[in-house]
Amino acid sequence: MIFAVSLGLVGLLLIYFEFFVPGGILGAFGGILVLVSTVLFIWGQSHIYLGVFYVFSMVVLFVLTVRLALWKLKQRPSMYASEDQAGYVASKCDKHLIGRIGKALTDLKPSGHIEVDGERYQAISESTYIKKGASVEIISGEGARYKVRICL
Repeated sequence: MIFAVSLGLVGLLLIYFEFFVPGGILGAFGGILVLVSTVLFIWGQSHIYLGVFYVFSMVVLFVLTVRLALWKLKQRPSMYASEDQAGYVASKCDKHLIGRIGKALTDLKPSGHIEVDGERYQAISESTYIKKGASVEIISGEGARYKVRICL
């Protein structure tokens, strides 16, 4: 009986560690240990009430383990990012370029590069193929890419 309870606690501990060490192996092995623990405990008992109590206890402990792990993750959102990276955005478009006219540096079929005021930007065509050298108007932006349409 002590062996079954120990297996269950080790399984819950492995499930907890799964939140911090990605890969799924620890969580799967922890889940298997919890199930084996439950079967061993119920098999070794002569009273059904103790088995039901054990199953209920394992479910409650599982929920508490998951909640504790999620709470710990919220305390430090990214365990791999350093403090100087907090709030860093990988790429962002300049809103002041919207409405500006530029030139297609490459064919946009539908994506390619454009030039506005001597600067090169990634762009995607609104709907049609745009030939290299054509005049384009920036109509919106998302991330590091601008949506353009051909100027008539």
